[in-house]
Amino acid sequence: MATISIILVLFLLLILIIANEATPVENIIGLGKSLSANGNNNNSNPSSWLSSSGNFAFGFYPHRDGYALGIWILDPDNTVVWTANRDGLPLSSSSTLQLTPRGLLLRQGTEEEAVAALNITSFSFSNLGKEAASASMLDSGNFVIYNAS
Repeated sequence: MATISIILVLFLLLILIIANEATPVENIIGLGKSLSANGNNNNSNPSSWLSSSGNFAFGFYPHRDGYALGIWILDPDNTVVWTANRDGLPLSSSSTLQLTPRGLLLRQGTEEEAVAALNITSFSFSNLGKEAASASMLDSGNFVIYNAS
């Protein structure tokens, strides 16, 4: 009886290990994390957040005489699939984007320039009674903002 129990436990552990390896782990972006248009994509000053596969990116990319904010495929051409405010003026190199409890906060210019911050989320978490807790750039090419639940 003890031998059957040990075999069953080992079998269940094997299934858990296989299932864990088969489940993709998304890159979770925590509150307060930010991007910088002039970032160099190192951990301390990134210009984009990547999907776990490294196939998609969300963040700042060079556009006209400045930068744009969007999602692109990391291929030889860096094919852009979505751009926020695509008909608007380019963003400056001092622009930043931060994940806050209210969503994504885009700041154009530096604090010293006293440029007003723009909230670029298409909906307000406060209207839903929930705040943002994290975000992720998915391997499907979607950027998702999560609440705590």
